[in-house]
Amino acid sequence: MRILHSWGDLNPYLPPAERMPAQSSVSMPLNVAMTEAVDVAALYRPRDRFAYKGDFGHGLLAAGSPGKAGAAVLAARAALRSGLGLLTVATAPDNRVILQTAVPEAMVADGPLPQRPFADYAAVGVGPGFGLDQAAALRLDTLLQRAGTAALPVVLDADALTLLAQNPGLAERLSALAGSVCTPHYGELRRLVGPWQSAADRMQKQQAFSNRYGTVVVGKGAYTFITFPQRPALLNSTGNAGMATAGSGDVLTGIILGLLTQGYGPAEAAVAGVYLHGWAGDKAAVRVGEAALVAGDIVAALPTAFMAWAARTL
Repeated sequence: MRILHSWGDLNPYLPPAERMPAQSSVSMPLNVAMTEAVDVAALYRPRDRFAYKGDFGHGLLAAGSPGKAGAAVLAARAALRSGLGLLTVATAPDNRVILQTAVPEAMVADGPLPQRPFADYAAVGVGPGFGLDQAAALRLDTLLQRAGTAALPVVLDADALTLLAQNPGLAERLSALAGSVCTPHYGELRRLVGPWQSAADRMQKQQAFSNRYGTVVVGKGAYTFITFPQRPALLNSTGNAGMATAGSGDVLTGIILGLLTQGYGPAEAAVAGVYLHGWAGDKAAVRVGEAALVAGDIVAALPTAFMAWAARTL
């Protein structure tokens, strides 16, 4: 990892409006480093020749309210391409036919809270197209309670993050989980931590959220900024502007869920997941261009990304 020692080092990775004079009297808000390919390569776990699907875990994806089956489809496809052994998608009954047609490798449970014991799963992903009404908030509360009781790690995105912001008590559930990853874009991050006045302010508020709730926070954007509880923060070096498109975050949720389900820790899953997501997006942009890139193109490039990870050629 390359340590960024000063604002002069950090400025190229910040939005222009947030850049600071290289000799600014404002001190660096926290320790920050840049993730490099060698760091991600070191996280890879080779597969045992005699493994079977149960060795790679059973993931639960709670996603897709009526009219938002696409979010569930994208996240499910990404999770399956990321190596988990089994996947159940808990979704609105209206979405069953869509999911079982578009993602035949996944199992589908009607409703966002499956009857199956949570102890049968290895990790949970929640949020893409989940819903934002009070009933959704109650479902999320129950899901987080059940995941905490079963000691499961959880990745939260999209609607789940908005519900956390709207219902502060829900965020307290994160501390009881066996690790968690929150993946907000800037709009969702503002709802979670409040508005910021500068890069230093934003970074400090994100770090404070990580520390308070014991969660990894993936602040999505150019040079995605990742904070960890009581650890130095990281910037990600992959990705492009074409990935600022509907469904891109759903794909990232699926990747991180896939890695958590296989036993990667929340920090490992976040760092590797963000890097691979961006790497796949870069390959997709070469093929279709940034303007025409859609989230499905990122999913299509995931096999190449995972092969490169296995071969240490990222």
